[in-house]
Amino acid sequence: MHKSTPLACLAWAWLLGVAAAWAQSPQEGFVTGQTLGPEDGKLGPYTGHEYHPIRTRGAILDNGRAKFHFVTWVDVHPSHAPLVRPLEGMIGFTGPAPGNWYGNGFLDIFVAGSLVGTVEPKSVRVVETGRRGRARFVWERPEGIWSVVFLVLPGQEKVFCTVRLWPKDPATTLDVRLTCYPGGQFHDGHRVVTTTNATFEQVQTADLEGAQAWWYAIYDTVYDYGPGSDGGAAVLFDPDYLGKVHLTVDSYPVMLRLSPPRGHHEVRMVLWDSFFGRSNAEIVAYMRAEADNLLRELRSVSFDDPRLLGGDEEQQRELEELLARLHDPEDYRQRAAELRDTLAGLRAKLAQHPQGLAPDDEDEFLSVMEAREKLLWDLRWRELFETEE
Repeated sequence: MHKSTPLACLAWAWLLGVAAAWAQSPQEGFVTGQTLGPEDGKLGPYTGHEYHPIRTRGAILDNGRAKFHFVTWVDVHPSHAPLVRPLEGMIGFTGPAPGNWYGNGFLDIFVAGSLVGTVEPKSVRVVETGRRGRARFVWERPEGIWSVVFLVLPGQEKVFCTVRLWPKDPATTLDVRLTCYPGGQFHDGHRVVTTTNATFEQVQTADLEGAQAWWYAIYDTVYDYGPGSDGGAAVLFDPDYLGKVHLTVDSYPVMLRLSPPRGHHEVRMVLWDSFFGRSNAEIVAYMRAEADNLLRELRSVSFDDPRLLGGDEEQQRELEELLARLHDPEDYRQRAAELRDTLAGLRAKLAQHPQGLAPDDEDEFLSVMEAREKLLWDLRWRELFETEE
């Protein structure tokens, strides 16, 4: 038998790799993530729901530029059973800016006029970190499955987002509402929204065509960036996924109601919760100048795990070589074949569904990748022990 790397050297090499990974900060091209909850708590003297129990879940993505914090919380008092009450909205965007996209509930999804979030989320989790960061929120009801995925890249101030519906009945429509308090939650400001081809001021509503109005700079002219204000926010949509937009510029919130074209069950967008010191005029100028480039970037982003697209040939080759070298690995061969076939089936499913994998399929994919990684390490250790003198 040949002599392989001693265990001590192998362990030392592994520790060096871990140390190098920890040394990589988000500023150097990495995104870290944290799944929060579920955590049970209690309301204070909230009118009509005084001291009711609540359940909170959330996710943080840190890309070195900012910590993007998303949260969902519901009143779980028995009086609401079997449903729950999302008192402020389905997903809050609590950071990096305290104001702007509403921290207690900036994103709501409706089905047949009713809020989807009257059931607890099926799952809330960070599903990817490293070169990108992805957080995913999932709700399941008899009408279908809804997912909201947030994606950030290292060092950037914007967040990519997709809201997707997998309906039981194709006629079921996707209906999304966004809520923003530009600059902060105050009543003595003056809300303004500049879009692709017009400007709207409080108090005003408009029904717009997504093909013509597909980006929105949202700000307050009394509280421009500075003391007492978080500055403005913005959102840019892929117009291919955007049908009608109902805009409400109130004296307190600004709301966008989104309805994709018939047959579409997805809305794709880019969100800015903070422009980190830019004035209102600079925000509008930025959106005007960069909108086309930003749209191209949004269209190039995949909201699925990049490993689904391949690129793992080297890992598969190592697995096959290990199986060929080891003695009597029949149980390992069978497990490797099962994982390979499952992975091939999921990739075929993705190719047939350009909208992306449904959450259950993505969870299966992630478990397959974890299982294959574990199998690889089992085989590496087995070969090490077989070849040690």
